[in-house]
Amino acid sequence: MGKASIATSFTNRITLVAIVAIAVVMLAVIPAGCNQANGDAAVESRGARSVAELLSSPTYDEEIITYGTISELDEATHSYFELTSRGATIRVWFDLKVDADGNREPPADVAGVLNGHRAVVRGEQKGSAGKYHEKGDFWAAEVCVPCVIPGGQWIE
Repeated sequence: MGKASIATSFTNRITLVAIVAIAVVMLAVIPAGCNQANGDAAVESRGARSVAELLSSPTYDEEIITYGTISELDEATHSYFELTSRGATIRVWFDLKVDADGNREPPADVAGVLNGHRAVVRGEQKGSAGKYHEKGDFWAAEVCVPCVIPGGQWIE
């Protein structure tokens, strides 16, 4: 084996070790960052309200920002999902939002949103029941799926 061959073999081993090290770091950092549950304080400091707070002290028919974990999302069968934070759950309508006069609100985009995602939702809590909704239903205008990095800071 010549000097050039030994150098090439050594360089290939270093490159392989570097690639493996980068892959290990990425696998450790990315999932941990996106699954941290300690971002509530960071989101609340930006004015968002937990679902528990929203239900215990409602603010009807005004723009509200709330947050939580999404469940029961199935666009094929219904136009809402459940949002849970601080132990409370609210139904969030992203489509088929029709007021008492028959006016339809534009749908909120939920493309890429999945059950289990933590989300920030901007919308309003309905203050009265109507033909197509119940009092307390939350109508989403915008659904954002941010990621939480270690330390509780949300990436939007």
